[in-house]
Amino acid sequence: MSEAVESGQGKSFEELEAVRAQRIKEVREPLERASLQHEVHLREKEVSEKRAEQEASFKERVERLRNEKTNPSNGHGLAPSGHGNARYRGSNGQIQAEIEAKAETQANDKAYLHGIANKHNVGIDERLDTLDKLQAKQRPAPEQNQSPLAERLKKQKVERAEEQRQRVEDRAARAEAAHKVIEHRKSEGAEKASGGSAPKPAKTAAEEATSAFESSASAAAKGLVAFNQKALDALRANAEANFDFLKSVIGAKSLSEFVALQGEHVRKQADAITAQAKEMAALSEKIAAESVEPIKTQVAKAFKLAV
Repeated sequence: MSEAVESGQGKSFEELEAVRAQRIKEVREPLERASLQHEVHLREKEVSEKRAEQEASFKERVERLRNEKTNPSNGHGLAPSGHGNARYRGSNGQIQAEIEAKAETQANDKAYLHGIANKHNVGIDERLDTLDKLQAKQRPAPEQNQSPLAERLKKQKVERAEEQRQRVEDRAARAEAAHKVIEHRKSEGAEKASGGSAPKPAKTAAEEATSAFESSASAAAKGLVAFNQKALDALRANAEANFDFLKSVIGAKSLSEFVALQGEHVRKQADAITAQAKEMAALSEKIAAESVEPIKTQVAKAFKLAV
């Protein structure tokens, strides 16, 4: 199978085998690809078995052909025209007969093995040609790659992303407005504290308590914006993953390919959702801690406790 025997197409046996192996590798349908690889295995197995039989009987067949060449009764049939069996007389003739018998036997064995291989290759090539035609028909044209369903899904994805962006902006605007109100009340409280008749220590404690609550509310508002942004990022990532999955499903050519795509999508989404849940939980804990910290500090200060 490894000899470079030139074919009618100008390519060696090895070159044709390399092209055939590459074509089998490029078959998209897993079951068809596995079936072709099995056919190649059967071909190699049969060729290997026949080669072993040839090697086992090689000496015997060479000896039989050599004897036929040196037999006087077969001289006219085996020797070149007009020479009889004279060329095979004597020790030199015996050597010549041995060399020719080996060369002819090897050539016959090689041709026989190629015939076995070609018997399988004809069927393999016919199946590959048929699959190439089917895949060419199933392959969409570049300008028509997007189906109506894919276009509709893409439009819905853009609309959902825009709605989510608008909601986040609205929440951020409300949080900013609340922060401004808190700052305004804080300034009013400072003015009242400076102009009133109450003792200064009481005013200072009230101002610090107000400031602590305002800082807590401000931290909570900022944390809400960050939490909403993180949730939006997660929703956007999940929507993009679902859209990509639907596009790949639309392009699936077989049930086995669809099942493989679905399994991969479920696995990736499970990993993504787990990671997103951990991030959201960590962010929630951080927001809660930052919101409570100003009040905690003020309470500890009021009772003269070490924080």
